[in-house]
Amino acid sequence: MSNSSTEKRYRNSTPKPDHNSVSIGTSLLAHAPPHNSDAEQGVIGALLLDPQIVDDVVPLLSVDDFYCDANRRIYKHLVEMRNSGSGIDITLLFDRLRHANEIEAIGGHVYLMSGPTQPPSRGGARHGSQTLPSP
Repeated sequence: MSNSSTEKRYRNSTPKPDHNSVSIGTSLLAHAPPHNSDAEQGVIGALLLDPQIVDDVVPLLSVDDFYCDANRRIYKHLVEMRNSGSGIDITLLFDRLRHANEIEAIGGHVYLMSGPTQPPSRGGARHGSQTLPSP
């Protein structure tokens, strides 16, 4: 095989740029999407303090609406507790997280016990659920 045919083969196998594709800059990928950790924590705190409101919140929020991984995991367990009818309280939640080996993944018992910065209320949970982005 001659040198010119080898060069021609490699030149022809080089992909041509697709001008219809969208290129996202690396600086854009370095920024977190909009989220509100206080609202997420407020919703979780409200559900733990007043479990009766879970039926008001679950139709408004999915697990994927939580940006923070720890909050997403906690909310997932709260929804599962509601769906199973086991009741919701901090002790049951801690046991579920422990059995799922997720205590460390959420930041330990300190994160779970830190709670919201302001006392949540039924209205606060609804407001927090409306503040979080939905798909």
